[in-house]
Amino acid sequence: MQAGEILVLTMPEPAPVSLVGELIAIQAAYRHPAGILVNAAVRDVEELVAIGLPIWSRWVRASGATKDLVGSINET
Repeated sequence: MQAGEILVLTMPEPAPVSLVGELIAIQAAYRHPAGILVNAAVRDVEELVAIGLPIWSRWVRASGATKDLVGSINET
């Protein structure tokens, strides 16, 4: 990811499980993206607001994602 790009995170099927929380957002913010688009849920909302990185998500939830499926990179 380059500075100024939008980071897009999704799952094979959109579901209300959290893909982004405070730790992921801090790591992403270090690379200076324009924002994060999450086709799933986020958690740690107050902390995300404090980071100041624009984040759009479909849901807000407390539960995290599991690691049952292998993801992919650089695919549409």
